[in-house]
Amino acid sequence: MEYRVSICGEDKLPEVEFRVLDANKNVLYSNKDANYAKTWDFKLQSSQQLKIVVKVNTFNKPGDTPASGCVAIMFDSKSKNNILQTIIACKYNIVETGLRPVYTCF
Repeated sequence: MEYRVSICGEDKLPEVEFRVLDANKNVLYSNKDANYAKTWDFKLQSSQQLKIVVKVNTFNKPGDTPASGCVAIMFDSKSKNNILQTIIACKYNIVETGLRPVYTCF
């Protein structure tokens, strides 16, 4: 079956990094290696548990005011007639905490 992961963040946020990991925590894909691409299309031969890890560097150097905003994640499956169906949609709010937040969506 064919799938698509899509990530987008507010324009005021820095690049949004996402990684797809398998159940053994092996990295299957990192958009950091693809110039921070916002989508990844892939095929799976069988059902399996995947983890999507999203990272937003909210500030560039110590003392900077952290960025805040929303990041959305969509996980779609493609049917035989090439229609994408959304399986999961998540939206995270990144708040100004001074920490480097890392969010996980299952």
